[in-house]
Amino acid sequence: MRKNVFKVNSTLFYRVLVMLFVVATLTACKKDENVKEKELLFETEEYSAPTEDALNVVSNLPAYVFAYDYKDFGAALVNRMQNRVAEINEETAENLVSVVLHSSQIERLVNNGQIEEWQLILAQLLLGRNIIIVEPTIKDFKNFCNTITSIYILMSEIEEGQELLDEIDVIPGARQTLEAFYDMSMNPEKIESMFILDTDSNGVFAEAIAMRGSNFHIVDRMTGVAVEETTHEQVIDEEGNTEPIEDPEIESNANADVITPYSYGLFADMFTKWINEQKYNVDLEEQIRNRALNSLTTTRATDTNKYNLEDICSVQKVQYTISASTPSDIGPKLPVTVSFEICSIYMEDDNSDYYCVYKNILSYNQVLDCGPSGEQNKRKWRKNQNFGKMRWDFWNGGSEYYVFPYYGPFMRNIEGRSICHTHTDDFIDSTNAVVDLRSANSIKGADGVTVENYSPKNSIGSVDKTDGFSIGFDGGLCLPKDIGVDLGISLSWDTSTTQSIDDLEIIVSTTNGSPKWKYIGQNLPDAFYNLILESSHSEAPSIMRRECEVDQSWIWKVPNPSGSYRLYDETNVVTTAMYYENENFEAHSRFVDMTTTKRVSFLMMPPPRSQQVWMMNVAPYSDELNSMLATTHNRFWNKDNHEFKLNDSSDDSRISIEQFINDFQRDLNNKIKTWKSRNFKGTFTFSYYNVNDDVNEPISFDFVVE
Repeated sequence: MRKNVFKVNSTLFYRVLVMLFVVATLTACKKDENVKEKELLFETEEYSAPTEDALNVVSNLPAYVFAYDYKDFGAALVNRMQNRVAEINEETAENLVSVVLHSSQIERLVNNGQIEEWQLILAQLLLGRNIIIVEPTIKDFKNFCNTITSIYILMSEIEEGQELLDEIDVIPGARQTLEAFYDMSMNPEKIESMFILDTDSNGVFAEAIAMRGSNFHIVDRMTGVAVEETTHEQVIDEEGNTEPIEDPEIESNANADVITPYSYGLFADMFTKWINEQKYNVDLEEQIRNRALNSLTTTRATDTNKYNLEDICSVQKVQYTISASTPSDIGPKLPVTVSFEICSIYMEDDNSDYYCVYKNILSYNQVLDCGPSGEQNKRKWRKNQNFGKMRWDFWNGGSEYYVFPYYGPFMRNIEGRSICHTHTDDFIDSTNAVVDLRSANSIKGADGVTVENYSPKNSIGSVDKTDGFSIGFDGGLCLPKDIGVDLGISLSWDTSTTQSIDDLEIIVSTTNGSPKWKYIGQNLPDAFYNLILESSHSEAPSIMRRECEVDQSWIWKVPNPSGSYRLYDETNVVTTAMYYENENFEAHSRFVDMTTTKRVSFLMMPPPRSQQVWMMNVAPYSDELNSMLATTHNRFWNKDNHEFKLNDSSDDSRISIEQFINDFQRDLNNKIKTWKSRNFKGTFTFSYYNVNDDVNEPISFDFVVE
């Protein structure tokens, strides 16, 4: 049948009438200040991110803050310290939880020879309390490490100083950190630093760095650093394929160096939560060790039960918070916390280091306040003067700035990679200590390093169906399901694996010993028209608008190890806003992405590879005392053999023996009543010397029973 070309399409005719009405309305009303809103029949709400610090989290724990005119993040942090003591001395230091100082004060304390302040700071570090340096530079941080090390050595060499150290209940992680500080102080010609992040022109690498034993927390620099931020637009076709827009509508008006007190406050909130943990977490160390032991037992044929894990491993936690931007700064800075728990173990039977790494990424997407949200607001859009473009206006015969209605912002993707490497010469400017980690693209992994095991995990959404992976992290690193019971299997993948969970696609690979991962958002929101040309939108999935937590775990094996190794990590965070274009009376969704790339390199604490042989004595000696020691202090004394072995980082290191003696002294003091009841009274001198060390003096201490 011949088609009647004159037949009226009532729906199309109705749409045309409405469009003519809208066009007439828009041309009749000229916008003030040469700004136009691109809108048909919809509601908009003016939106801008909050600017004032909300002070959501505070700390009532005792803290001493060195006097300084703190700015920006530093001011936000100090404002949260609600229980500040007026001065630091022996009396106030006893109950202190945190000490805060500005990086520039380190040199002043050194130059003025303020030994008492340094002794008190050292004591806080040894006790596992919080030492916080605001706006640290590479130079000042190394100066801090050198001075702390020097003060510790000085106190150890004089009797009065050693007596003070003996009274401190030193935690294991603090000795480990001191050893790392010492290694850096022995290479003064290098800019080598425990932590390396992008710096500003003054060498400042972080808003703040805090240490608690071997537990470190860093807030990445938010302004003035070489941070990569890129904006691009894309459209998703009917098949779900993503295509870039060659002539983008939105011109990013973001200003990365304009940070509001509100954003600084968000990051200070996260930092204060860490401070409020209050004390060094010994249980965390044990948890990390046990997780590593479970992993090695499952991936190695060697019976790891024959080892005392505390003797052959080092444990640390490093956490840093990065700030991700939104397209055209339509939202606040997004805090994303990246945490590493690392247990480094040396296995003598194959002469290899094993670095068992657990990585957690927590993105606080709720602070973006994505919207308009809710069923009642599906026909509403937001507007922000930054989100627009100069374009030619036909009706007015000139260029005008158009503000585009949008929905968002929300987190879309998180991706990154990690590399085990040996040095940082490739991206450190040794002249002025300024770092630009963008040159680390060519960084090479350590010789022979392989990935023994890799596993992703996500705590949100359905994880019932997985291809080849055991998703979960309870009691040990996650392992592929097909390992079975053959514990001799070693894993080394050089291919990518893809799996899906609710609203996130996960892609993982381990090319050249470098774990890489991508979490890619699915089921993105969409825009549509109804019959009367009302525009509306769906909502982004919850995981993109609310707190999102993802985890990875792996083991690096380094054969024939020597010296120390570093972990280089790169994280990309993509935030997105959606607007739409109308074409043939249909709404087409457009997405504007902002990608923020952050990089960090930090020292992984080396495992104790060297086995030392020690001899212990007590004077005055008697068979009765020898028997009592073996019975009452059996962990520290052997009745028949006074020779024992300890693992340490080098042949001449004394970290392990000092910790052993410190634990023994604590055990002696706890059981002094037993000595009195057995009528052992007087002064007893315990001595320890390294059988293979002819240079260093023996270590001794007195135990007095009155």
